[in-house]
Amino acid sequence: MFDDLFILEKERSNKQAVGFYLAYLFIFILGVMLLGSIWATFIFAGSEASFADGFDAGSGSTLVPMVAVLTTLALSVVILYKKKINGFGPIVIALLSGLAAVLGGSLLGLIPTAYLTTLKNESAQKLNEW
Repeated sequence: MFDDLFILEKERSNKQAVGFYLAYLFIFILGVMLLGSIWATFIFAGSEASFADGFDAGSGSTLVPMVAVLTTLALSVVILYKKKINGFGPIVIALLSGLAAVLGGSLLGLIPTAYLTTLKNESAQKLNEW
C-alpha cells in the first residue's frame, strides 16, 4: 500500500493510490504546520506572543491555502511529466487538483492527484506497441 511513494512514474493500483493519498496528506499537513510556525515566528518576532497566537497567525493566513494549491498542482504536473502523459483529459485532471485544493485544501486537492498515479505510463505503452 505504501510501496515506492516517491517514485512518481509508477502505475499504482487503487489500494496503492489510497496509500499515496494518505502518505502525501500526512506529509503536506506536517509541511504546512512547519511553514505556519515559521510564518508566525516572523509575524511575532520580538514580541511576547503565546503558542496560540502563533498558531492562529499561521493557520489563519493566506499562506496555508496558497501552499495547498501550489503543492497539489505541482505534484500533479510532476506526475504527468514523469509518466510522459500528455492529452487534454489528464491535464484537466491535474488542473482540477488545484481547483479542489482551493475548495478544500490538500484534503480534496490530493484526490485527483492520487487518481493520476493510477494512469498508465505513456512511455511504457509506446514500448509495448513496438
